[in-house]
Amino acid sequence: MFEARTVEGLAKALDIYFEIVAKDKTLVEQDDKGLLNEGIAFYEPKLHANASDTEAVFYYGMIQFYNGAVEEAFKLLEPLRNSETPYGDRLQVVWNEIDKRRREEEARREALRREEEAREAARIAAAEQAAAASAAIAAAAGSAPSGSVASASSPADALHAEGYELYKKGQVDAAIEKFNTAISRNPNDPNYHYHLGLALTDKGLGGQYDAFDRAIEAFNRVLRMAPPGEKLAKDAEAMVRDITAAKNTLKR
Repeated sequence: MFEARTVEGLAKALDIYFEIVAKDKTLVEQDDKGLLNEGIAFYEPKLHANASDTEAVFYYGMIQFYNGAVEEAFKLLEPLRNSETPYGDRLQVVWNEIDKRRREEEARREALRREEEAREAARIAAAEQAAAASAAIAAAAGSAPSGSVASASSPADALHAEGYELYKKGQVDAAIEKFNTAISRNPNDPNYHYHLGLALTDKGLGGQYDAFDRAIEAFNRVLRMAPPGEKLAKDAEAMVRDITAAKNTLKR
């Protein structure tokens, strides 16, 4: 190759170099004794002077290709793909690389498209599951009995009654505050805890999913206080079961 450079000129030396490295691309890492830089110095001005100079396009483009500036080489050389030139065979290595990269890019885009479709399908499925779970909890809460609201024979009963009226009006946060205050005055009435559980369930259905855990705690306190087998205990148990079954789906 280096002899050809001296005897037959730069173009011949570059032809031999391109042929050698096309067979083993690892050879581009070896010292080319300044051959490619000499090629750039010679062909770059020719290319700037005449962008249609096929010889300058070919040699400068091939030098860029083997120097690692592959995209720039593609832009320069691709117009030669469908042209009659004396460089057809030597350009095949470039066409192969272009086609390989395009296939890889198409495969990458297809993989991204499939991933996006899978994500969208999962999102829709999760939304449907969440809606079904939300409906199940809402149905359970809606069908649950109100428990009893005692006449205001004590300050705690009065607070509980106020809270229940607020709850029926949809003022859930205010109702929870009243129920908690009533419980602080009298922690042993299961009806207070039951109504607190219903209010917290509504809060969870509104999107504050951590309220479901607090609702379960309230219903579990009912189970510890109410006589086993009593209607209130059975309803509290049903609420715990329904919320536990659905809350993980809602949190997805």
